[in-house]
Amino acid sequence: MSIIVTFDGPKAVGKTTLIQRVCERLDTAGFDTSILVEKDLMPEEVKCSLIPLFEQMRIAPCIEIDPAIADVHLDGRIWISREYLSMPATKLVLLDRWYPSDTVFRRYLPREVLVSSNIAKGVLVPDIVVAVICTPELSWKRAHQRMRSLDSKVISDFDAHVRSTENFKTAALEFGWMLIESDSRSPDDLAIEVCNEILLRLIAKEGAASAAMSD
Repeated sequence: MSIIVTFDGPKAVGKTTLIQRVCERLDTAGFDTSILVEKDLMPEEVKCSLIPLFEQMRIAPCIEIDPAIADVHLDGRIWISREYLSMPATKLVLLDRWYPSDTVFRRYLPREVLVSSNIAKGVLVPDIVVAVICTPELSWKRAHQRMRSLDSKVISDFDAHVRSTENFKTAALEFGWMLIESDSRSPDDLAIEVCNEILLRLIAKEGAASAAMSD
């Protein structure tokens, strides 16, 4: 019985730090846990296909390019779902970005279409989506205080960052994702909340499996 948890959000909201803290706590509690990163798992042909699309979007953002980027990501996620997530090697999988992040970075496509198209095409639906946000002013400041800065292929200015934050928060509320606000809470406090949710989901899933076997 495995639990797959994805972590998504705008840039510089503390997502990667939170994943590390959650993994540390689960490891300490004796759970077999792994961290996977979507972009690292993408097949090489997918990565190569994205390069010119991202360059076009950087030079001249337009509605025609966004669906192409979304479709390439979707194809990669179908492959990842089959090769890495259908029978995960560990009990708890923490996945750094998944299809909920489309609602951050695809600026011209409705969030309902982005989410539904991934699910309809067979991309794995996680047990828990952890949606990490903070005020765009704070995440913008954090981004520009770190070595790699904002590090985004499609967002380059503050207004776009604000829109991406607003879009993602709205999507999290609409789809019932676990909304985590990192503005004033420590990574450890947030990790405790996420770990508690994971353990509750694991207990419920194991209970349902046991009940099904006894019927």
